[in-house]
Amino acid sequence: MSDDVITENESQHFAPSWRLALATVLVVSAFPVFFLYFNNIGKVGLNETVLPFLRYAAIGLSVFFVSWRCTGSVYKSSVISALFMLFFYNYIYIRNFTEKWMPFLRYWHVLTLVVLLFCVLAAVTIRLLRDENLINICKILFLTFFALIAVNFITAVPSIVNIISLSNTGGEQNQVRNETTVPHTGDSPNVFYLLFDEYSSISFIKKYYNYDNIPFARELEELGFNVSYSSANDSYSTVVVTANIINLDYVVSEKSLPEEISRRRGSGYLFDLFREQGYTVMGLGETADYGLPPVQGSQSSAASTVEGTTFMGLLLKNTPLYIFNFDKTNEVAETILQSLDYLNSKSNYENTANTFTFMHLKLPHQPFLFDAGSAAVPETEWHNWKDQKYYLGYYQYATEQMLAVAKSLVEADPDCIVIMQSDHSARAASQPDVIFGEEDKCTCFNAVYYAGEELDIEGISGLNTVRAVLDRLFPREHFPPIDYA
Repeated sequence: MSDDVITENESQHFAPSWRLALATVLVVSAFPVFFLYFNNIGKVGLNETVLPFLRYAAIGLSVFFVSWRCTGSVYKSSVISALFMLFFYNYIYIRNFTEKWMPFLRYWHVLTLVVLLFCVLAAVTIRLLRDENLINICKILFLTFFALIAVNFITAVPSIVNIISLSNTGGEQNQVRNETTVPHTGDSPNVFYLLFDEYSSISFIKKYYNYDNIPFARELEELGFNVSYSSANDSYSTVVVTANIINLDYVVSEKSLPEEISRRRGSGYLFDLFREQGYTVMGLGETADYGLPPVQGSQSSAASTVEGTTFMGLLLKNTPLYIFNFDKTNEVAETILQSLDYLNSKSNYENTANTFTFMHLKLPHQPFLFDAGSAAVPETEWHNWKDQKYYLGYYQYATEQMLAVAKSLVEADPDCIVIMQSDHSARAASQPDVIFGEEDKCTCFNAVYYAGEELDIEGISGLNTVRAVLDRLFPREHFPPIDYA
């Protein structure tokens, strides 16, 4: 009797067999999504798992129904689909193993070998395994992968509880701040806080890249900027440095939980303070994580790695689809260019007052998109730290853009305040074999234009620089320098 004929005995178990078969496919397909999510609680939003789960489930179910049409057996189809998904999301490990022993093989060679191996195992499943064996295999697969998901969930529970707790306390703190608001009347100068991510300090770029950036500092000083030549922050972690700056205190460190750092970045006291003083607060560049919608255009709030790879991109990088580009490079480039255009368009801020603009640009942070002459860098070199010309070229490009922005702001609004900083110097986070000194990585670029006035910021951190500006800007408040504990 053929497999596609359902006997009377089989019909009694038809619905349960479908439930087990489909459940097996779904739980095997879902495993990599939830494994990655539970191991990145606080860094990735739950909403970011929905689309990846639906895509993986769609792939698994598509293979299942195609197999069912061919074999007529739900259990065979379930096992074949599970095998396919295992090959699909573990492809990168098979490729790495194969290329280790046969480095001459190329993408299509390895992919063909993997497809042949899958076909052999699928044929064995169809021809040699009986339904009794297949039922047990489905049960084992379902229980194993369900248990793996459950274990990862259990290990993430403390972080989940902490996120909920921090969210509740954060709301209480914000309420206290809002209750002490003192409205400010009259026009106040526009304030621009411009953060250029991973823009190395003058001393760092000279020491490691033998590049003299003193001329840039001198040009800023001629415009009326005060430049520090020896500033450093408490960390070379962007999220730590920025969380502290926007809270005007050292509220987190590299030892803090990711969810605590994320919460602090999303509810900065700095923004509340400016609103209390009658300012309109605007975001520019990569500001979604700060709770500020960027004015330069749409920007995704999806989490990404240091290379700019999203949650979905990380999943697909382990699959045969890794050959396609799943990072946010195009979006990063668009954000940079739109933000710079906004600052260089004087009509956006001249003849205005009481506006605080907070900008965070991943420039010259990797990926290294442009060289010193503004030409596009080849995609293969976007993350190349070993050849110094790529970071240095992007650094020089950033320098030209920063100088152009400084000139535009000062010319259009000479009474404004501009804080131009970096969070840290080059750190080569994606290539740990490129080594810079730990203390050197904490050094930062630091310059302030205060309506052409002098302001002593030499040797102080980015956080204390912001406090020094606020101490002068808001005389009724008091922001003395603070030490990192």
